[in-house]
Formats: sequence, structure tokens, C-alpha cells
Amino acid sequence: MLKQTYHFARIALSALATTSVIFGAFLSQKSSKDLQWSGAHLLAEHINPFETFMSGDLQHRIILTQAPNYLHLLYFTLLPFGTISFDKVKLYWLIINLLVCGIIFFHIHKTTNSKIFTAIILLFLCSSPFRACLANGQTTLIIMLCFIISIKQKNNAFAGSALALAICKYSFAPALFLLSLAQKKWKALILAFAIHAITIYVFCSMFDLSFIYASILPLMVSAKAVALGNADFMSLLEINYGKNVLYYTFPITFCVLSSITYFNTTHRNPSNDIAFVSVMSLLCFKHLTYDFLFLVFALIFAATHGIKKNVMVIATVVWFWFLFGAIEKWTPFGKHYNLLITLNVILLCITLGSIWLQTLKYKQTSIQHAKFYSRES
Repeated sequence: MLKQTYHFARIALSALATTSVIFGAFLSQKSSKDLQWSGAHLLAEHINPFETFMSGDLQHRIILTQAPNYLHLLYFTLLPFGTISFDKVKLYWLIINLLVCGIIFFHIHKTTNSKIFTAIILLFLCSSPFRACLANGQTTLIIMLCFIISIKQKNNAFAGSALALAICKYSFAPALFLLSLAQKKWKALILAFAIHAITIYVFCSMFDLSFIYASILPLMVSAKAVALGNADFMSLLEINYGKNVLYYTFPITFCVLSSITYFNTTHRNPSNDIAFVSVMSLLCFKHLTYDFLFLVFALIFAATHGIKKNVMVIATVVWFWFLFGAIEKWTPFGKHYNLLITLNVILLCITLGSIWLQTLKYKQTSIQHAKFYSRES
């Protein structure tokens, strides 16, 4: 009976996952509103995309919602796409996203058994963040792959290059930077910063700008373009107190202190680290629906450390992947965004705390001692 139920559930999830992928792919060709084509297209024409946005974009060169709020490296990386029409790029970007998704699944497969892997992948493909990522032409999947490579890859050239691309979405940069320090990946860090420094220097040469001014241009765009997030301290503080000093300092301070505490009090491995860093980034800095795909690492953590001990972690993933979007859009609770963000922040705090508590050094040492004395008796 149990096998039949499992088999039926897998068939049903497979059908839903297939539908989700097809629907997301269809919407991507209708929209891809966040695909960073505009910035790459302007750069290909030797036009400063950041200043174009900041000056009001009077000629409407930035289409849809493609505000250039990523670091310079992304637009140089996307330069070949900037020379092609947007309609063609939408198709190419969809194919790239699906290929990258397959590579991510390969990495996940190496850390889980077959049954857990199948369940996680099907839930991942069924989730609203995945559909939003495809439909909007987002960079989330590419950033996620770079995230994995930068943490798990021992080769400094690969790790440094992946790290450089990962921090193009700088809302993930602080926690990832701290983890790289904790892993003592000095050469990878130096390479990543060298890549960005060279890219900014080239950008400065193209538009005759100072290095410092050019460096902060993406942050200036972000301050103007990025709306409230779904579950982070920055959005919660902005709603209640505006963009004051606390808005900028508290998330960074919390991220630094919590990360240092985690790195120094736990038995660490790459899988645990990536789960912790992902949740920390989502909690501290602004992220929208598609970025909550990063909760897949929390789901893997829950599956490998015991489902019964991680009911709240799994509930948090289910909430963000399947319930939050519908409740926000279709129920009266969507009007009370302050309460929803507060709830979401609490859920992420619980998830972060759960990952930390289950990887504590003293807890694992106590378990080992208990097993030793039970054998002795």
C-alpha cells in the first residue's frame, strides 16, 4: 500500500512538474521582463546603462523591468546577447536556464539518495519560484550554480571565477564572502575581486569615470529600483522606519555576527554551509519570489538530517514555494504586507536557527559520547 501511494505521488508530482516547466517556458517567451538584456544592449552600444537609468531613461532604452542593478561583470558577460534582438535572446536564455537547472540537479544528486533526490527535484520544478524564474528571465539559477561551484570547488580558478559571477547579485555577496573567508579560499577571493576590479576599470575607461563612482553606480540603481522584498530585515525596517541608518547597518551586522558564530561553533561541511548561507542571505537582504529557489538547500539539509527534526524547515520551504504567493495575491491577507513580511522573517529565523542548532560541535560530541558509553555498558 505504501509503495503504491509513493508511486502514485511520484506520477502526480511528475505531471505537475512537467506542466510547471512548460508553463514557465511559455511565459518566458511572452515576457522575460527581468532578463538583463537592456543593460548589455546599452553597453554594446557604448552607452552607460547605470547613468541611463539614473537620469530617468528619457528615450526608454531600458525595456520592461530590466533596471541595471547588478554589478558590471554581469553586463560584460552578457555582451554577446546585447548584440542580438530581445526576442531571440528570450529563447536562448530559456535554454541556458534549463541547462543550468540540469547541472544543479546533478550536484544535488551527489548529496542525496535517489528517493530524496526525486522528491526534491519534483518539488523544485513544481514551485512558484521556479516558474517565476523562467517566466521573468531571471539570473537566479545561474547565480545558484555559481554559488555551488564557489563553495564546493577546490580548484581556485574555478572557485574564484564562480564567486565573481555569484556576487554580481550582491544581495548574496556578504554571506558568501564570509563563507569564503571561513573556508580560507584566499586565492579564489583574490581572483574574484581582481576580476571585478578589472571589469570596473574597463568600464571607467569606456565612460571616463572615477573608479569609486563607477563602483557604486549599481548600488545607486538598486536603491532607486529595488522594491520591498518578501522576507528580509531590510524590507521590514523600510516599512516601519524608512531607509535610515538602521536599514543599512542592522542586516549587515546581523549577517556578519551570525555567520561568524556559525563558522566557529559548528561541525561544518559544504552542504551545511550552503544551506546556512542561503537562508542567511534571504533573511538579511532584499529578495523576491524567484530567489527563494535557494531554499532547496534548506530542504536538502532537512532531508539528510531527519525529516522529523526538521518539520519547521520543511514547512518554511512549502510556505514560500507553494502558499505565500497565492495568499499574497488571492486573499485579504495580501493587503497586510507588513504582517506577511514579519511572519516570513520569523520563519526564516527559525530555519536558520534550526540549521545552526543541529550542526553544533558540542551537540555532536555529546551524541558521540552517548554512543561510546552505550557500547561500553
